[in-house]
Amino acid sequence: MGSRIRQHVNPMSMGHLDTGARPLDLPRGRPVEVDLGCGEGEFLFRYSAHHPDVFLVGVEIRRALVDRIQARILTDGIDDRLFAVYANLLVDLPILFANRRVDAIFMQFPDPWFKKRHHKRRMFSDKLADHILGALKKNGSFFFQSDVFEPALDAMAILESRDDVTNLAGAWSFAKNSPLDTPTRRQRYCEEKGLPIWRLWYKKTNG
Repeated sequence: MGSRIRQHVNPMSMGHLDTGARPLDLPRGRPVEVDLGCGEGEFLFRYSAHHPDVFLVGVEIRRALVDRIQARILTDGIDDRLFAVYANLLVDLPILFANRRVDAIFMQFPDPWFKKRHHKRRMFSDKLADHILGALKKNGSFFFQSDVFEPALDAMAILESRDDVTNLAGAWSFAKNSPLDTPTRRQRYCEEKGLPIWRLWYKKTNG
């Protein structure tokens, strides 16, 4: 029996603050898109199959999941368009994407950390917004979605306070639909159950 992989990981634990992240060698001449917190990689493989022209990077803090994804990538022979990396979003994005050539970044259904004492573990913050927008090229886009209202509203407040992004749905407005044509497992579940999803879609307006 394989070792159990934790569903929830504290990104501020000492064991995840030094991941050994290095700058990624991203291909030139094709779109580069990034899925933050890619989990088991289901979305990565489905999205990549629909968009073979895109070089897609999945970032995940659970190393065992990254190892599984990378093994499948090599088995499927799609390492020319898909890559997963073990990293901590809170500290490693400026290292991974130091060349700032990313066209789009997605953050989908991050752990809401419901308990008040755990709110500081929520991934989206002013610092992470800096890291995300620092990785995007001019006119690159950032898409966020959650089925929990409070983290989505917090993320909107952070992004609306900035002068280097434009809300593509209009100021202080949630996007009505996802710009992505490949739903995640959580998205499919919410839509089947008729549960609300709060979505943000922003464009970076300067270099």
